[in-house]
Amino acid sequence: DIPQEIGQLERLEKLDLSTNRLIQLPEAIGELATLRYLRAQTNSLTSLPQSLSNLSQLRELNVSNNQLASLTAATGGLEKLERLLLHDNQIATIPASIQEMPSLSFLNLSSNALNTFPQEVWNLPRLDSLDLSLNQISTLPTLTDKDGTLPLRYLNLSSNKLTVLPDEINKLGRLVSLNIQSNSLRELPK
Repeated sequence: DIPQEIGQLERLEKLDLSTNRLIQLPEAIGELATLRYLRAQTNSLTSLPQSLSNLSQLRELNVSNNQLASLTAATGGLEKLERLLLHDNQIATIPASIQEMPSLSFLNLSSNALNTFPQEVWNLPRLDSLDLSLNQISTLPTLTDKDGTLPLRYLNLSSNKLTVLPDEINKLGRLVSLNIQSNSLRELPK
């Protein structure tokens, strides 16, 4: 266990707890006002502390390769978060509060248990790279990027259960890489 006193490290900017046997992070993590990088991948985390939303300076959160089944609203409001790595968990849904991360540019949700993801993902104004590979996604939400301003350049939807891509995919005017291999697609958008 991580002691609650960790919250007293007033100037801590980087905390790497990766590759341990942690099953939870203490609520005191939320007291680390200067924390910019939190890495807790390759543990046995099943949830994230609610106090995580207090980390107003956080730029990167890596909780990949854990046992997270959901992403709580605790991650909402992380306005400066740029990189969110959640791959290799058991996440089945993404809360709508994900749109409360206006700086998010990199989102990796590969190797989870997603069937779909919320429309709000398209509302992330700086999202550059989105990896949803190795899930169970069968449909995509309607794309709202009518004027081609969504900054998404890398989209990985490989190894899902897609049978059709929405016609709006053609409106991702900045896309440079689209990976849709190993799905059940019968045709491509016109």
